[in-house]
Amino acid sequence: MQWFGDQADVIKADRSVAVKTVASYALFSSLWIALSDVILKKFVPDPTFLGRINFFKDILFIFLTITLLYQLIKRYSLLAHQAEETKLRLESNTAALDHFKASHQDALKNLAIVADGVPTLIAHMDLNQRYLYVNANYATWVGRPEHEIVGATVREVIGEEIYQTTVGCIRQVLSGRFAFMKRTAGLLAEERIQHMSFVPRFDEQGAVISYFALINDITDITQTEQALQASVTEQRRIEEQLRQAQKMEAIGTMAGGVAHDFNNILTIILGCAEMMQSRADETYPHSGPYLGQIIDAANRAAGFTRSLLAFSRQQGIEMAAIDLNGRIRQLEELLKRIIGEDITITLSLGSQQLNVMADGGQMDQVIMNMISNARDAMPQGGCLTITTYQTEHALPPQNGNVESTLVPCAVLEIADTGSGMNSATLERIFDPFYTTKEVGKGTGLGLSMAYGIVKSHNGVIDVTSEQDKGATFRIILPCVTPAPARAPKRQVPLVMKGNETILLVEDDPVVRHMVKTLLQRYDYRILTAQDGEEGLDLFRNTYEPVHLILSDVIMPRKNGIEMCREIRALHPGIPVIFMSGYAADFMDKLRSSGEAVNFIAKPLNMPLLLKTLREALATAYPLPAPDAGSALFHTMGEAPT
Repeated sequence: MQWFGDQADVIKADRSVAVKTVASYALFSSLWIALSDVILKKFVPDPTFLGRINFFKDILFIFLTITLLYQLIKRYSLLAHQAEETKLRLESNTAALDHFKASHQDALKNLAIVADGVPTLIAHMDLNQRYLYVNANYATWVGRPEHEIVGATVREVIGEEIYQTTVGCIRQVLSGRFAFMKRTAGLLAEERIQHMSFVPRFDEQGAVISYFALINDITDITQTEQALQASVTEQRRIEEQLRQAQKMEAIGTMAGGVAHDFNNILTIILGCAEMMQSRADETYPHSGPYLGQIIDAANRAAGFTRSLLAFSRQQGIEMAAIDLNGRIRQLEELLKRIIGEDITITLSLGSQQLNVMADGGQMDQVIMNMISNARDAMPQGGCLTITTYQTEHALPPQNGNVESTLVPCAVLEIADTGSGMNSATLERIFDPFYTTKEVGKGTGLGLSMAYGIVKSHNGVIDVTSEQDKGATFRIILPCVTPAPARAPKRQVPLVMKGNETILLVEDDPVVRHMVKTLLQRYDYRILTAQDGEEGLDLFRNTYEPVHLILSDVIMPRKNGIEMCREIRALHPGIPVIFMSGYAADFMDKLRSSGEAVNFIAKPLNMPLLLKTLREALATAYPLPAPDAGSALFHTMGEAPT
């Protein structure tokens, strides 16, 4: 545009020169014509010479006129050419300008489409906080058309309440700094979480001339982040439960192994003590009471191993419907002795009978473990409250069900006024070997064993506690309806002695020798083997008829179950008695499969072992007892004569 102005000035200047030139020529011509003749006549009297001078004067006038006309025509031609060029350039630039304007309009339209299409709310304000531009989403958000917003102030459009929450950011952006804030807002729709950005706009000198407000709805992002955080928290909780389960499984495996070996030791102790007790009056007249104490102590140790095996879920528990209130009343005097005189015990038992399906001995162990734990939490004395009541509770799903259901449950609460526990202790309270007691005052297994026993009864155990505010343990077990009492079976006298041949398979040499000695005292003939492979070979190759298999379950090379299956393939119907420290669950599976098996748990109770032998033999060989030639017995080759 500047170039066009310069060309116009040039044209105006040329016109001025032309006018001045014509005026000057007219004046000069008039003066030349008027004065030249008068002057020449006055100074040149000779007409001939005057004529010559007039001739040269006219030629000079003609020359000056021609020169002037030439310059005028030349200048005109130049101006005409320049005007033509100017016209062409003007036409070209006008077309370019039109194209630029069209492109600019397209760009503005595209920019408007983009600005209106993005979810961000965009507003442009001047230094007086008046709107210069808003996109469609911003207009929708404030509920007013765009033309009403442009020119209005921010306070007028968004209202005083929202304006006051943003005024700090507005002041900051007007000072030339970026500003950000997050708020919960909503004008027309439900409240949403918004992230607001304020961006200053500067001129070439760096002064703020306006600013932009950019508002983004981050409700969905925030909810996604919260859901992700909850998912991470849940994943960590599941991982912690998995680690806890793995630790419980590890300690359970160890407990099973320890209990197995310990039961073998107890079998030896009980067997020897019972054999000595049977002859105490004859051989050891003063040893009877001491032998009784040995047997009682061994039986208590056997109860401890049963608790260990219940913890490891490797013990077949003897379930029966028991009255929880009655069980606690039976233990009341014992519990008072356990807690001592400086602790007051209060029973608040429900009025209704609370029947649960449980192993009585194991439930006693759980209650005593809880009471002992409460006693240790109150070294200076305190109050212990035992409460029972019935409620509905969701128990862990069983038998492949994926959902738990509300069922009537009996609740046993044991609350103390002791030192309580912090959150870190609560998270690990049921961990094996975890204890907060001093060295020598706790093993860290009491609550772990209680946890395992309650789980094996399809129950739940939990605890609530705060530091210095005591603790409350809750044991929740499903209620059952007790079966009607059955008439007692008629007792049939049982002869303990026999003359049959028994194949005894046991990997522990001391247990094997002790059982062999005991059975030989009752006139049984005993063949012994140290594992399933040797027992199978002995059965195949002996000439003596074998009437019964008495076998351990877990043994090297070949276990007792595999051995007996191979023997029964050769001799169907031969009676089998398994004995083991922790295989009762496996025996239940064998029985459910239809296999005829008998089981006796270690540590062996000798009268029970003898009774089980006679019952198994009587079932397989009804009286009169078969002789050696019976087809019921397995023989290899011909019997010796």
